Amino acid sequence: MIFLFTGVVAQIASDNLFNQALREARVQQILPTNFFDSSVLKKINLNFNKATADYIWLSTIQYFGGGNPNLPYESLSQMLFTVVELDPKFEYPYLFGGIILPWQNEPEAGLRLLDKGQKHFPNNGLLYYYAGFIAKLNLNDSERAAGYFQTAVGKKDTPPAARLLAGISLSSLDDKQFAKTWWEGVLESEENESIKERARVWLDYLNTTIELEKIIQLAQQQTGQKISSLQDLVELGYLIKLPQTELGELEYDALTGRVDKVN
Repeated sequence: MIFLFTGVVAQIASDNLFNQALREARVQQILPTNFFDSSVLKKINLNFNKATADYIWLSTIQYFGGGNPNLPYESLSQMLFTVVELDPKFEYPYLFGGIILPWQNEPEAGLRLLDKGQKHFPNNGLLYYYAGFIAKLNLNDSERAAGYFQTAVGKKDTPPAARLLAGISLSSLDDKQFAKTWWEGVLESEENESIKERARVWLDYLNTTIELEKIIQLAQQQTGQKISSLQDLVELGYLIKLPQTELGELEYDALTGRVDKVN
């Protein structure tokens, strides 16, 4: 079998085509778009998918490690997807891509790779944890991020901060009551004092903003005046002074009707 696979690899990389392309890739940081086509490789590797995946994974590490860190690696996502399509049970490339691809301006590709990994490793919490980071930081999608972080909680290798990050993401959504319930659950069940303290801070913030939104609605109903800022509540006598939270200054958005912390 070893000799048979050696022959297959030799066929793929005949006349040192691969090594030449890899050397050029270190300069140009891009490989031909069809160089790692998994459908082609599956046809010519005589069902040695795992061995071919291992070979391409090593090639991927060479490609990534041999280039200029300040330039994009335009073939990286294609190489990673080829590896996991040939060997879906190879766990590390999913995590590697989830970390690296967002910083190569390919957050959606990183998220697709992590989603693919979740199907094969549903108990690996890091696959959901990293996906939550991409959704929140790179795509600014708090709802999607909250779903990933919530799913990550309780799974293998998930950092304790997943509960904290889930709550922060939920607190950015329209349903503040749901976020409040989440933080109350964290406060009741969490043993880590640092996370419990953050839960208290976020609960105070949510309770304050929910109450302010109720006061704004009441003021508008009673006065018939459109409230445009929290300062209006002070001037109308509904507040003695502008409230503060440990998360910072608050502001009111008249278009959405929400009170949130100033970014």
